[in-house]
Amino acid sequence: MEMKIIRISLIARLFVVCFSFSLQSAQVTIPVTKTATLDSSDKDSDCLLFKFDLPEGLNGAFIDYAELLFQVEPEPSTSRRVVLGGFPLTKEWNEDNLSWTDIGSAYIDTLMATCLSSKQQDGLTSLDITEIARLWAEGKTSNFGLILRDLDRRDGKLKLEQSSHFSEGMKAEVRIFYTASQIKK
Repeated sequence: MEMKIIRISLIARLFVVCFSFSLQSAQVTIPVTKTATLDSSDKDSDCLLFKFDLPEGLNGAFIDYAELLFQVEPEPSTSRRVVLGGFPLTKEWNEDNLSWTDIGSAYIDTLMATCLSSKQQDGLTSLDITEIARLWAEGKTSNFGLILRDLDRRDGKLKLEQSSHFSEGMKAEVRIFYTASQIKK
């Protein structure tokens, strides 16, 4: 009998913790405000640049998961999977004055988000940027955006495609799932 009471007590506590956690969890979708293609120094591949601002509401919150969603196509077109690496930039950039010398090496190469991109039904690629977004939200590094590179550059250049999943004129977005700071431990 005593064991049943302990189990019921544990289940009740677990329910309360899970229920309060779900009440404090939230999601925010952020439009990517700037995108650009950067010609690489070797001209065999391009890099894609993404810039977006994190909302102030994420300050003090715990980021459970963050993803960059976009549609990319290698040129020339191929059916192979493309291995993509995303790195946080360390320098401000502008679409009007991009150069490989200036931006091409201005990223943190020890912090990388990776994904495989292939032709899927919805056409979107998801890059898990959770660790990078956490550093930005905690103020441990500045948010200058991301540089995305094809880590296996056999097939040439990357082309960022327009997707029907996003608002007109938008080529990418970020989704962040987070826990409000009131229950963060």
